[in-house]
Amino acid sequence: MIEEADTADIFDAILNRAPGTGDLFPKSSPVTVKAWTIYSLAGKSQDPFDFLTSTTESVQSRWIDGTVNLPFKRPLVGPPTNVRVQATSNSSAVIEWDFDGEQVDGFVVKYIHEPRGTKDTERWTARTVMSPSARHLEIGQLTAHKPYAFCVLAIRQNRQGSCSDPPSTISQLTPLYMVRNLHVKWKTSNSVMLAWEYDSPGRITGFYLNHTGKKEYMDQQLAVKTMFTPGFKKDADSGTREYLWINLRPFMRYTFTVGVLGEQNKQFWPKEVIVLTDPTGPPLVNAPRIDNPPEWVKPGQLSITPTPASEEYGPISHYWIVVIPGNVSYEHVVNMEPRDMELATTEKRAQLARMISAQPTKKVKKSVRFSDDVLTHEYPSYPRKQRALSSHTDGVYVTAKIGAEAMRSLHSAGGKFIIGDERVYDGFTNYPMEPGQKYRLMTRAFAAEQKTNKWEHRPPMSEKTLKLYTDSSPTEMFMSSSALTKNKAATGMWFIGPAVALFVIAIIVFMLVCWWLRCSRKRLPHTHRHGSITKVALGGPINGLPSETSKLLPNESYSQSQRIMNPYDQLNGQMESAMDDYGMTMQSHTNGTIRKGEHAYAPLPIHTSLLPNLVANTISHPPIPISQLAQHIERLRGNNNLGFQQEFESIETGQHFTWEHSNSEYNKHKNRYANVWEEGTAMIVMLTNLEERSRVKCDQYWPSRGTVTYGDIQVTLLETTIFAHYTSRTFRIQALGEPLMREVRQLQYTAWPDHGVPDHPTPFLVFLKRVRTLNPADAGPILSHCSAGIGRTGAFIVIDIMLERLRYENTVDIYGCVTNLRAQRSYMVQTEDQYIFIHDAVLDAVNSGSTEVPANRLYQHVQALSHTQNLEVGSGIDIEFRHLSTMKTTTARCSVASLGCNRHKNRQLAPVPFDNNRMILQMFPGVEGSDYINASWIDGYRERNAYIGTQGPIQATVEDFWRMIWESEAAIIVMLCKTIECNREWSFEYWPQDQGVQIGGVIVEPVAEYNMPQYILREFRISDPQSTVSRTVRHFQYMEWPEQGVPRTADTFLDFIQQVHRTKAQFGVVGPVVVHCGGGAIRSGVFISLALLIDRIHEEHVVDVFTTVKLLRTERSNMVGDKEHYHFLYQAVVEYLSSYDQSAFS
Repeated sequence: MIEEADTADIFDAILNRAPGTGDLFPKSSPVTVKAWTIYSLAGKSQDPFDFLTSTTESVQSRWIDGTVNLPFKRPLVGPPTNVRVQATSNSSAVIEWDFDGEQVDGFVVKYIHEPRGTKDTERWTARTVMSPSARHLEIGQLTAHKPYAFCVLAIRQNRQGSCSDPPSTISQLTPLYMVRNLHVKWKTSNSVMLAWEYDSPGRITGFYLNHTGKKEYMDQQLAVKTMFTPGFKKDADSGTREYLWINLRPFMRYTFTVGVLGEQNKQFWPKEVIVLTDPTGPPLVNAPRIDNPPEWVKPGQLSITPTPASEEYGPISHYWIVVIPGNVSYEHVVNMEPRDMELATTEKRAQLARMISAQPTKKVKKSVRFSDDVLTHEYPSYPRKQRALSSHTDGVYVTAKIGAEAMRSLHSAGGKFIIGDERVYDGFTNYPMEPGQKYRLMTRAFAAEQKTNKWEHRPPMSEKTLKLYTDSSPTEMFMSSSALTKNKAATGMWFIGPAVALFVIAIIVFMLVCWWLRCSRKRLPHTHRHGSITKVALGGPINGLPSETSKLLPNESYSQSQRIMNPYDQLNGQMESAMDDYGMTMQSHTNGTIRKGEHAYAPLPIHTSLLPNLVANTISHPPIPISQLAQHIERLRGNNNLGFQQEFESIETGQHFTWEHSNSEYNKHKNRYANVWEEGTAMIVMLTNLEERSRVKCDQYWPSRGTVTYGDIQVTLLETTIFAHYTSRTFRIQALGEPLMREVRQLQYTAWPDHGVPDHPTPFLVFLKRVRTLNPADAGPILSHCSAGIGRTGAFIVIDIMLERLRYENTVDIYGCVTNLRAQRSYMVQTEDQYIFIHDAVLDAVNSGSTEVPANRLYQHVQALSHTQNLEVGSGIDIEFRHLSTMKTTTARCSVASLGCNRHKNRQLAPVPFDNNRMILQMFPGVEGSDYINASWIDGYRERNAYIGTQGPIQATVEDFWRMIWESEAAIIVMLCKTIECNREWSFEYWPQDQGVQIGGVIVEPVAEYNMPQYILREFRISDPQSTVSRTVRHFQYMEWPEQGVPRTADTFLDFIQQVHRTKAQFGVVGPVVVHCGGGAIRSGVFISLALLIDRIHEEHVVDVFTTVKLLRTERSNMVGDKEHYHFLYQAVVEYLSSYDQSAFS
């Protein structure tokens, strides 16, 4: 019998569970007891605590008064603390607690409704949570609007600790500070839009949002992988009722929570919703593996080993095995939509079927083509695109469709697939390949579409969605085996005889033509010529070197003075016979129409009395021999351009004409297309933007889409292509009432600055060359305009005339040409800056020569360039590189990089950025130099500022580097070195390895890492703690570049370049690609140069390594800074072109 006990801890421990011997402390604890009845139990243990569980047989009792040493057990584990209760609905509540004690097995939540102050928790309802990490439990099916009491205890070694005291109570189950109706408005593969409601009383400061993710998937090796994403937390203000989560991973199950932030940022219990993001095409697809040499089962039947793709971005539905002819560009194939590829397959299937079943007497192969009308009718949204695909992707077809399960079974069994076995694979006939043809193979993997709730949570039309398929890189080029049928080889003999005869006749004709040309050349007077940008490249070799490369060297013939004849003296009727020999393309005016002359001047339609000072001025400014042009320009540039100023101001403005006709009312409204139609113009050159410096420079005179009628001329926009420095548009024009239609091309130069002139003339010269190339030989005059049609237009015309003159003469006469133009249109070449720019452009063309080579003749060109004359001169490529090194960028300034506060940020011996195109960071107030990083903006082929070239970060600039990534919105980083090479640091390891860290003002969190054969691909999530925005950054580190020299072959590096740009296109990246090596110039220059060269090959079918590197050096110094890497550029382009049929670039 227990009379009285003062120790409540002992009471509670005994009440909940009888302790055992393991619960006793090793030492006795003194307990003061006023009165205690001790029961002596016969035949039982003498443990003082055993009386609680034993049955009484004989009892002796005695009273003890005083203090005794009594061994006892305090609780094995203490109770949780800070127990909180919040109603989540009228019949549910969530209980939260903190626990910082030792490791436990779980927790028990006890509760009772309408508590009356009792501590007898043994009778309370209990809910067990067997998770040591649990810190909350939501309990439902409670009685509405009733008070409840809750306590929490811990469990360890199957024994319960004490319950939290005092119990936590809630007066009634009424949800407060809880969001309602949390739901998903729409979702994509990488974004989810959440929405919720909140109208509870009470003051709040906002909402807090969080998400975590988890998924399991099968990788390429059919191993099951598990992926987690760490929790990301964002805050929103109190007025927010929806939030867009971006940069999510496709096909991942995310748990999103939204809770209320009360006063002092107290967090109330959140609502949660679980969402599965949409699937998309797999991240990587391997190309089919072909044995070396290829294993041909039968003629036209090739054995390959296809491999499954990772299902990280969603389950795979099926695969297509695609056959690509050797003359088709891979870039055109990856842009083909599935329906376009099915159309191409239908076309090719009919051709292959007829070819296999053809008899020997029927040798004519005829392609089945869909007309434009059919394509336009079936796909009305893309008529132009369909025609473009048809012309660039002829012969591409799907040879087999393999289900995902069949692909996994094939891979597990180590089996092979036969291309051309003539079986039908899910609707696609696997026809044999044509004999003696070059092919490549590609795999396209399709993600399985959602079959249930397909239209639920559909995103708005403005939201970009990713494709549900991914293409592999193509296989190496291979040639198919012998004939498909026996008859084919036999019937081929019918053509051998006639083919040989035709070949012999062609050789005889060629020899006769060469003999005639040689005789004609002997009769012509000899003139010294010089290569220019308008000259056709790859002429005959001179002393073993190509003629164009030889123009890069000083030539003694340039110093041989010839009698200079001034063509402009003809204005005064002098030296008429001399003009017949003067070689320039001019326009002659006959009967009011403009016709192109054949390298001869025609009399100008003006009277010389209108230009009284013309003859005197042109005599005092004779043409300049090109050998003296550089010194002449330097002389004019002296004394702060004083010579240019005096020479420009001496030119007559041409204000001797009237404007009666142009000012007439009936002429003011006339449109430009009437001139284009009447004069047969096929090229419009536009040298201004529509708006500059908030002023309208030109009204848009073409349709943005479709067809618009201007006066009597109907104009249809066919195609628009945007490049880095200009935009190309193609129109179809038609006079109303006439059946004839013409195509007109407009080239708009978009890189001319709003004020002044371009920093460098090279991009403008490339643009001018493109104008000449695209303008048909039989077309009418080129229509050129800017705003007023005198400043930039005048500069364009003068440069074009001077370059055309350089094809036939060794002199330039810029002064005389401007004077002559002003005799025809007032104020042509409006400013002194434009006059200086003309001189710089002509000098640049003279110094550079023409190094542009047709892609299909590059191999012969490189063979000739590689020939070494002697050890002192070296090869033609050596000459090019040396000449490139002598060309300095006169306008380049690096003053910011040289400031004392910035010098320590530059890696030793690394190039520094120019002031005019350096990457400028946001300035920290009061911190000098905080806007500087050693990085330069670099233009791509199709867009301005497509790349950022930078040095490998040093430890002091890691924060600046990630700040640059964030502020420039870059999503791809290309690293072309290891951190340590040749026992020297090339780049500090600037990325976290295992967990996220805050670097300066940017949080960088590693997400995934893929070890590829030649490179490592890392994914990071970067975010700004001050905002709710986060982005995904992909980091490509190329691992195969040797520490010294260049790679032995370029194939893997070319694949790496294409993979980087394919990733950028696939994920819709809009920011620049950040490229760095050690100094950010040599290897980085090779990477960017090859990217530009490859793009230009596919667009223009030409190669110009010299001009490409020269352009890069105007944007960052020392790009491709040594001879070995310059040689590697030629080697890489040759290897790239060798994988294609050269006829594709003819």
